[in-house]
Amino acid sequence: MTAQLESPERGPANPILTMRSLFASLLLLLAFGLTGQGASRVLIGLEGEPLAPEAATALANELATHAGRVIHRYALVNVVLAELPEEAIAELAESPAVRFIERDGEVAAPEPAGAQELKLTWEWLPWGVERIGADKVHHPPERASAALLLFLPLLGFSLGLARLRRAGLALLLALSLALLLFGCEPPYIRIRPNSQGYAGAGVRVALLDSGIDPEHPDLRGSYIGGYDFVNGDSEPWDDNGHGTEVAGILAARENGTGVVGVAPQAELLVVKILGQDARGAISDVIRGLEWAVQRGAEVVNLSLGTPEDSPALREAVRAAWEAGLVLVAAAGNESGSVLYPAAYPEVLAVSGIDRKDRLVWSSNFGPEVDLAAPGEELPTSYPRGRYRLATGTSFAAAHVTGTVALLISSGIRENRAIRARLEGTAEDLGLPRQQQGAGLVDAARAVLGEPAEAR
Repeated sequence: MTAQLESPERGPANPILTMRSLFASLLLLLAFGLTGQGASRVLIGLEGEPLAPEAATALANELATHAGRVIHRYALVNVVLAELPEEAIAELAESPAVRFIERDGEVAAPEPAGAQELKLTWEWLPWGVERIGADKVHHPPERASAALLLFLPLLGFSLGLARLRRAGLALLLALSLALLLFGCEPPYIRIRPNSQGYAGAGVRVALLDSGIDPEHPDLRGSYIGGYDFVNGDSEPWDDNGHGTEVAGILAARENGTGVVGVAPQAELLVVKILGQDARGAISDVIRGLEWAVQRGAEVVNLSLGTPEDSPALREAVRAAWEAGLVLVAAAGNESGSVLYPAAYPEVLAVSGIDRKDRLVWSSNFGPEVDLAAPGEELPTSYPRGRYRLATGTSFAAAHVTGTVALLISSGIRENRAIRARLEGTAEDLGLPRQQQGAGLVDAARAVLGEPAEAR
């Protein structure tokens, strides 16, 4: 739960002295790391400009008096993460230099990692990637599948050539046996790839989740670096599975094995926010957004959420949007209200639909929903080179994030124009707007169709 204490209205105070004493005590806390017993992690929103060395004196003295400790000073927003004894929180909220204090809340993956294992022998085009037309963006001339090869025997019979008939029949039997053994859908085989398509090449996508398996065959070429805020190191290994599943939907490589992602040439900056239990802290989400902005990410996938509004997270999301990032988040899976950060106006909130274009029964919905995307029984990557079926709005969000990467690689980079294009080209499924928003994301229309007016 996120508890928030707003500072009450007060009379005028000397802002220079107030801020100086505030910053001085912050510096003292950074230097000495004082900690009280029974301390709580809190996010403190400060008045004025972000922390500056020359303005150093007030909150810090107050914090030090209360045996507090500064954990992190954010550069993205004028907020400090600190530890404070419980009894000091309400007192500090009275400071004229404090806009708000909130306890550091919890975020979580909206759904558990997939449980149904898959054995994939060839490279498969997931139904979700095909449903939104992303494969047409990768290779504008229609791909051909192994199913076309089944027509070769018919050609032999029609020509009346005995040798060709026998060869065709053998090929038909071999293909039928292979499909029975390894799955009933044809593998993703193209006869003539078109190099003029778009696949997200060079686009930096920040994935804030439980990490990934960087050695997975489908993700090895996508991962370009990351950070683990849970364990404090530069190796965001996925010990839950959720992040690797999201990454596979988003950016699985087209490499002849496994699955194909929506943006198979996108570059993944992976930020581990969620631990082994798929839970994490709001403070780390903000640090992840800050990290992504500093490293040149252009789009952020947030397949996580909380039912509690957070002033600090709200400000961080707004700052990331103003920095030019496109933010995409899962609506959630409780058949209830849209979670935060998806519910913030700067974020594209994504609901999930099934193969019959119906809202997935568990998907959250509400006026905050902007787009719908495939979100049920999606084949994707899983740690240690495995594959699983995944269901939930986390994976619906990944379809939208991948489509954003395709748009950026096609030359549309401004976040407002991207958002307008996605909403203007979405397919109306006939569902209530609270369930589908503008409609099902349509990668083919968004990238290859007529441009939408930026709003």
